[in-house]
Amino acid sequence: MAMKRKLFLLSLLLFVFGAGVVTAGSINGNYNGNPIVRLFAGDKELKPDVPAQIIDGRTMVPLYVLQDLGATVKWDAKNYRVDVEMPVRTVPVLIQSQLDELSKYVYKVYGSTDDPSYMNLGSGFIIDGTFITNYHVAGESEYARVEIDGMPQIIRSFKFADKDNDLLGFKVTGGKSLPVSTEIPQVGDPVYAIGFAGDELTITEGVIQLIDDEDIVHTAQTAPGGSGSVLLSGDGKVIGVNKEIMHYETGTVTFATPIKYVLDLNQ
Repeated sequence: MAMKRKLFLLSLLLFVFGAGVVTAGSINGNYNGNPIVRLFAGDKELKPDVPAQIIDGRTMVPLYVLQDLGATVKWDAKNYRVDVEMPVRTVPVLIQSQLDELSKYVYKVYGSTDDPSYMNLGSGFIIDGTFITNYHVAGESEYARVEIDGMPQIIRSFKFADKDNDLLGFKVTGGKSLPVSTEIPQVGDPVYAIGFAGDELTITEGVIQLIDDEDIVHTAQTAPGGSGSVLLSGDGKVIGVNKEIMHYETGTVTFATPIKYVLDLNQ
């Protein structure tokens, strides 16, 4: 899987090269005879008063574009000096009491099988009245069974069943929705998995190892019964649905489907 990377190169002169994606060419017009370059930081287009340009074969970007990206820029006109202070990124973490509170809203879910004496066991949580779990837990079952607020519920129809992304959603009564964020933390940031291992609720902590459009790969351990468990960021918001454990020589990792896929299905 390809890991998303962002490269930021600073040149403490009058111009800076590179913030986000640069699209070049005279198709954007010219400024003082130089081709104009459009600048993007993520999905946002940056539009400085003096446009970025190609000068002598190099892409030049006005230094104060950094201010749009949160940096503090001080220009010393007398000494022709620029001081740039990049913003300090703080990484939130959850404490045990917060994790204990959030764990109250992660539930067991069972999917029926051909063997009437056996039920598939998984985990799940609620977003806007929809119970979220993995497709492989109950997506091909005659019914799913959950217990919320002490009341068992039998579910025979699903709101969505996405086998490709291993997601299943169905309406339930009661319970509490967990907060959601589509902003994925960066590689190395802490994450938390809450789900079941048999009859035991487990809370594990890890870090993000890889991110791409289809998966969040992290080291928070899950176990059989943890399929469909919730993946939380350090600010206590749902960012993914845990779906698969992989064992490598270097250790064990868990794959989670980003929550954006759930939100698209749950409209």
